[in-house]
Amino acid sequence: MLHESPYLLHTGRAEDAAALVLSVIQTHPELSAAQFTLAEIRRAQGRFDQAIEARRRGHALRDDSDDELDAVLAEATGADGYARIEAVAVRRLELRTLQRRALKAYASPLDFARAYAQLDDPERAFRYLGEALAEHSPGLVFLNVDRAWDAIRADPRFAAAVKQVGLPA
Repeated sequence: MLHESPYLLHTGRAEDAAALVLSVIQTHPELSAAQFTLAEIRRAQGRFDQAIEARRRGHALRDDSDDELDAVLAEATGADGYARIEAVAVRRLELRTLQRRALKAYASPLDFARAYAQLDDPERAFRYLGEALAEHSPGLVFLNVDRAWDAIRADPRFAAAVKQVGLPA
């Protein structure tokens, strides 16, 4: 039943999709996927605060928390809040993908550094950035223009890394 809701949503039947998902939630309140589906439906309807609440319930059911996600979920309101939740979730997924890749093959420390910078985890970001500098990662030439570094750009360690690469400050 839950798998039918995206089809309803994409054919303009958002209320029917929501009703379907809500019936699943009533009978199976433990399903985090139902909460995330409801969040997507409410987001599509522009009902962002309801979407955020559904995301909160979904993450709570999955026991899927970390400090940054918890803070964003607690403070989020409206369209901007929902966008911030999605951005954090996407970055966390990218980081998990990198971690799985690193178990089997090479994963660039620069990729890890970028991910941690975007998650506003400066200590880990700079640790991996140091590794990337040590191995002369080609992507370092983009330090000044890559927005992934914005959260840590003001840190003096970032300016030192830029200088080490030989880029203008």
